[in-house]
Amino acid sequence: MAYCQQYSLAYHQMVYWCTKAANALEKPEANNFVAVAITSAVDTSQGLRLRLPSCIAIEGIDERSVSLVSKLIEQL
Repeated sequence: MAYCQQYSLAYHQMVYWCTKAANALEKPEANNFVAVAITSAVDTSQGLRLRLPSCIAIEGIDERSVSLVSKLIEQL
């Protein structure tokens, strides 16, 4: 609760998302979460940027991450 107060977060929403994340770890086949592994830092100063109509931007796309972007787009 102190964390939520410090960062102006709604406590009930934090409990909801923590529970959802814990359930996803227990039953990975029963959710829509996609596992993501970060192998190294990506330099976003160069490369492509994908900007969706909702103004969400995905930056730092290169030959190592382009396959992850297609999986992400499928989920959207």
